[in-house]
Amino acid sequence: RAGQTLQVNAAELVVGDLVEIKGGDRVPADIRVLTAQGCKVGTPGHTWAHLGTPGENHTWVPPGGLCATWTHLGLTWPHLALTWVSPVRAGTATGLVISTGDRTVIGRIASLASGVENEKTPIAVEIEHFVDIIAGLAVFFGATFFVVAMLIGYPFLRAMVFFMAIVVAYVPEGLLATVTV
Repeated sequence: RAGQTLQVNAAELVVGDLVEIKGGDRVPADIRVLTAQGCKVGTPGHTWAHLGTPGENHTWVPPGGLCATWTHLGLTWPHLALTWVSPVRAGTATGLVISTGDRTVIGRIASLASGVENEKTPIAVEIEHFVDIIAGLAVFFGATFFVVAMLIGYPFLRAMVFFMAIVVAYVPEGLLATVTV
């Protein structure tokens, strides 16, 4: 920063910082590789199948120019880039910070994954609707027969047992197994 070489915490990095990494480090942010000398980087085991087997070492060379980009996960990404938390196995590299924190590829994946569980699937919505209909019909018919039983002179306790029996009998036998799966 400001033409000086500093050692800073990864949390303090900002877009545009130049970083130097060496064997044994973890990449502190998403960086665009500018120079590399025998740099081998292990890829985290997530979406990098196009680079080879996850965990395999890859040798990076200084770029002669920008390589083709890819749009996996809807992101445009330079080919000679290293992602946050990738382990550096050997060598050294210098790179330009292009994203940090939640804006990194890993951060975006985490954001996408965290929002998934809140949404109900279409089958869950249909099952909930079906259960509401069955419950409504069960209570309606149970209450109707309770009122009829009271009108024709059944004692209250017997009419209540009649009501509960109708409500319980109205629930399909396999409904509990369907709803819990």
